Amino acid sequence: MTLLEMHQFTKDYYEDGIRKHISGYENYSWMPTRSIPEALDIQQNFEFKTCVDYGCAKGFLVHALRIIGCDAYGEDPKLYRKGEPVVKGEKVKVLEPEFGHQRQWVDACKAGFNSAEHKSLTSSFDYSGPLTETVLMGNIAIRSYMLTEATGNRRRSNYIGRKKLLWDGENMKINNLEAANQYVGRTYRKGWEL
Repeated sequence: MTLLEMHQFTKDYYEDGIRKHISGYENYSWMPTRSIPEALDIQQNFEFKTCVDYGCAKGFLVHALRIIGCDAYGEDPKLYRKGEPVVKGEKVKVLEPEFGHQRQWVDACKAGFNSAEHKSLTSSFDYSGPLTETVLMGNIAIRSYMLTEATGNRRRSNYIGRKKLLWDGENMKINNLEAANQYVGRTYRKGWEL
């Protein structure tokens, strides 16, 4: 591949390629229906301990490989033509000491809910708790996506996880897909139970 060919893989190539007639991509984004089956196919057909996708673009295949448990990494090198400026970011002055927000969090835990320390947090528990729960629910949805159920036909599977999951936060469980609840918690070894 020549230097000229390398420069065609820009943001326009992936985001606006059809309209500009330079590629078949338009608003290229994460599609589990495409990336996860590709990753499963790679895992089934190749023996490897670690995988490096060189030229991974946005890293969707690397992400899919990691979801299915592979040790995957991506590298998308960029070339700069002679004479073009390299953009450098500004240095940001850190206003709080090292471990500042961690120390504030510990102080808020010790002081308790609705204390002055709790209210001064930039991301208090009443905000970060539901946010974390939402992100973890997204992980459960991704992991549940490939859950199958046996059918009479050996060649076809019924993908039971490809639906909206209904979360019951109070009871910490998914109401409409029991098989997905395996990802909600874990079974602890004897002596390490909570």
